[in-house]
Amino acid sequence: MNMKAHFKLLPILFSLFCLSCSGTSSFESITTGKVEFEYDGLVTSSKFSEVSLAAYTTYYVDSASGNDSNDGLSIDSPIKSISKVDTIIKEIKENPTRILFKAGTTYENTLNVVSFEASEQYPLLISSYGEENNGYAKFVSAPYGINVSNSNVRISKLEITNIEAERGINVFTTSEGALKNIVFEDNYIHDINFNFESGLHSQYQGQGLTPKDVDISFVSPASVTPNGKFIYQCAGIYFNAGTMKAIGPSWFENVWIKGNRIEQVSRAGIFFDSQWVKRPGIEWGNNTYINDDLGWYPSKNVNVVSNYLDYMGGDGVVLLGVNGGVMEYNTCYNAQYLGRGAYYCCGLWCHSTINYTIQYNEVAYTHLLNGSGDGEGFDIDKSCKNITFQYNYSHHNDGGGILLCTNSEVMTIYNADGTPVRDDDGLPHRERSFIWGPVTIRNNVFADNGGTVFETSDALKNLSIYNNTIVMPGNSGEEKLINNGSFTNNVLCTGLMFENNIVYLRNNRTLDSGISHFKEPKFSSNLFYNFNEDFLSIFPLENTYLFDPELNIAEAKKGFDNAKDFICSSSNIVGQGELFDHMNKYDFEGNDSTDKRYLGAFSVSR
Repeated sequence: MNMKAHFKLLPILFSLFCLSCSGTSSFESITTGKVEFEYDGLVTSSKFSEVSLAAYTTYYVDSASGNDSNDGLSIDSPIKSISKVDTIIKEIKENPTRILFKAGTTYENTLNVVSFEASEQYPLLISSYGEENNGYAKFVSAPYGINVSNSNVRISKLEITNIEAERGINVFTTSEGALKNIVFEDNYIHDINFNFESGLHSQYQGQGLTPKDVDISFVSPASVTPNGKFIYQCAGIYFNAGTMKAIGPSWFENVWIKGNRIEQVSRAGIFFDSQWVKRPGIEWGNNTYINDDLGWYPSKNVNVVSNYLDYMGGDGVVLLGVNGGVMEYNTCYNAQYLGRGAYYCCGLWCHSTINYTIQYNEVAYTHLLNGSGDGEGFDIDKSCKNITFQYNYSHHNDGGGILLCTNSEVMTIYNADGTPVRDDDGLPHRERSFIWGPVTIRNNVFADNGGTVFETSDALKNLSIYNNTIVMPGNSGEEKLINNGSFTNNVLCTGLMFENNIVYLRNNRTLDSGISHFKEPKFSSNLFYNFNEDFLSIFPLENTYLFDPELNIAEAKKGFDNAKDFICSSSNIVGQGELFDHMNKYDFEGNDSTDKRYLGAFSVSR
């Protein structure tokens, strides 16, 4: 396989269902529920399994011309109501069932995808048929468009919207254990608890404007959300492992959220929530945390792929409590659009997540207004371990390129059976546990962000930042390259490696380096261009380059492929830098970079 060519192709968005009654769907085969995790190669997500439609019974639904006295087994005899569909779903006993809603029809009741018995081989399939209105049936119900509380379900090609709703698709656990094998693909979810026109400042009233046309500082969040309800758990797609302690722990496994378009949601686009992820630094939850093997129940193999998100009132994507998976090829614009005091939101981020890869995403125009906080494009938050962040494009985010919200805690050490290890005095043995790290940030493009490029916090340990191309506008003296100034436990800020990066300052001015709170950081083989001597004198610099990389681009542009504009023209970037373990085999563009010394995200010059 030509790996370079593979990298340059956008991922194919597989159609979820064939609309005929026979044949095979276009799902790729799944061979494992785990992620291939390769530091020196590609990191790829697992694929959901192929489904043969030949064995399926298909029901057709048409709210305009259907009749619940029909059997629904042909396009010519569709059923009509959601209540009839609910009955069909509850009667599924591992018999392969597909339910198709006619495109262009509208449904005002919540669709309840609950209490059925489908299998992994033959999941319940729900989609649209026909071509009207781009092939989507529309759900306008509240408080949720669709409820899901079962394993083995795939939903595609539905439009879900209601300005009074709290969630588009609501997925929740009701019993101990995992909900498994859930796929949401190619849905259009928009205007959830979000009435934009009602929140316009008087100067814009009656002009038929869209969010992109207005100064959002004039938009009242209370007036945009119906009845002033700004709901923390509001989301386009919401997963909640919310079982109480008397029931037992719950989580999700083998989840794909792929190719969905989510716009104008008052809080989050995609939100994974859980009551079973309490760890140091995370205070909520039903579980009693001992260690990651005892008392922590993350969701497993969660893949968020090729989704488009725009105008989220808060976050774009939130992963809380995940072990394994990939977040890739997503586009997120205008997160924290309704930001206000005491709210802290980013574009794409994870919290209490381990063994996870974030790659090929573009996040831009995250806002920081009205007293809100954070505002970075990305965030690797508290209690995250073994995170690889690569091939991403972060630009024009008001709060900065990426937030690294680190943490540690002095904890009791336990034996495998859950009993505490004891010191010689018989007391439980306690050690400082670094719940955050290692984290690798490599071969990314950070361009024209506000604030700090890498915003860090307490207890940083084992952060590797290498072969990134970083462009700082230099418009404000408050900009920083790396900042750890908000927290005071400075001695914990160890293990920072910063190598082979290009740091390009557009306007030569004095900037605060922001590294004073780090203990023995390693800065080596970086290119700093257009920085003054006061800035450079602060860094513990080794093999530092100061030549002009010839990065001749006026400003970062919208669109992931435009990140390639930041390939430098100077041939001097090739042949410089260090070789060390775990360097990427491929650069941002997909060029084979095996054993190649180079600076920045690209191993070639223009």
